[in-house]
Amino acid sequence: MFKHNVRFSKFTDESNPNVYEEWERKLNQNVYSCDFRDKEILKLVVLEFEGYALFWWNKYQKDIIDDKHFQINSWKDLQKALRKIFMHKKKA
Repeated sequence: MFKHNVRFSKFTDESNPNVYEEWERKLNQNVYSCDFRDKEILKLVVLEFEGYALFWWNKYQKDIIDDKHFQINSWKDLQKALRKIFMHKKKA
């Protein structure tokens, strides 16, 4: 059972890297203000995926079984994977 009653923002298929970046920033504010373990965060975040983000997550899980991707075990792992997908258009 989770220690806090916290809802995270939904994330869909936004192709704008700035929108992804803002979503991640807000999520980090919520996550780090609570006493969650990394695996709890991962589970809560994935529950908020919709649209392309949910499609991507389901495909990613299948690809893990097929040894095409590494297992995501934490919020930090998920952030790395999401950034590759949703931040690829961001210019430095």
